[in-house]
Amino acid sequence: MILNLNNRFSIFLIVLFGTNSFFSQKVIRNELNIEDVIVKFETTDSRLEGDFKVLKMINGKEKLIVQGTMENNYRSGNWKIFDTIDSNKVLIERLYQSPFRFKQITPKIDENPFTKFIHDNFLDEQVRDSSSCLTYEYINKEDLVFSQRLFRKILLEGNSQLKHEKVYQSLLENSSTGKIHIYGDNRFSTLLDSFPDLSKEDSFIGFKIKEDFIFDKKRMVSESRILGISPIIVSKLTNQEKETPWFYFPEIRPLLAEIKIESDLGTHLDDLFVKRHFYGKIYEITDLYQRETESVSSEIYHDDIVSLLAEHDLWLIFAGLESIKE
Repeated sequence: MILNLNNRFSIFLIVLFGTNSFFSQKVIRNELNIEDVIVKFETTDSRLEGDFKVLKMINGKEKLIVQGTMENNYRSGNWKIFDTIDSNKVLIERLYQSPFRFKQITPKIDENPFTKFIHDNFLDEQVRDSSSCLTYEYINKEDLVFSQRLFRKILLEGNSQLKHEKVYQSLLENSSTGKIHIYGDNRFSTLLDSFPDLSKEDSFIGFKIKEDFIFDKKRMVSESRILGISPIIVSKLTNQEKETPWFYFPEIRPLLAEIKIESDLGTHLDDLFVKRHFYGKIYEITDLYQRETESVSSEIYHDDIVSLLAEHDLWLIFAGLESIKE
């Protein structure tokens, strides 16, 4: 396997700076060490963007075992998993046409029933509903072979596209009229009557989100879906974060779709959330019943990278290659 999820990891992060002259954005080259696995990846504006490589120490030498490209936190283009013994042998190869649609190159479709199923069931691009929100593909619970519930903080600083003065005001106005519900907790079990307005001593600095990271064996892809969102309010006097209510994300999506933006990734704010044009640090990991399953690393990107590596193991398993070792 590429990664044993039950192991504890010791990691360090090396950050080297480069530039992308076309977009005038900083490209950061990162290196993450997890035991004998070395992950080298690029980020732009804190998002996974660019080359992604996994190397493994075998007999004291680094061997390339995974190579691909990330675009806006999602897989893009050609991805390969190599044999750990024969580095010229490709075990898995996919060509991504979108985050949720790919062409299987290796194994050949006549060699494995799962790859044939994928080719026979290509996904169309996401469609929009009457509110102009992108729709999600339906997933059966039986098709979830890996799932995590993640909680992360998305700060406006570093996520410039989300800096929109209408967000908080829209939540305030629509909750006061009863158009959307306000919850006192992230399980959405306690309804509140009101949503507090910002005082002169408060600063709106970002969002907390609750999301599910899942692997759908029917489509053979991983996906993150936001379930809840809560504004992060900090007191200017004490610099302490205040308790704030939660909103059920599917309910407020039409409101976010009314807030127009100028971006290559979409026309409104809901597009940025659904297409994950942001970066946020994970602060809690649970199962789908919100029982804590593992500790959260203090290192940036660590937990997101671990999830990507776990998906590589699933690719091998469903290709009948689960016995691949060092």
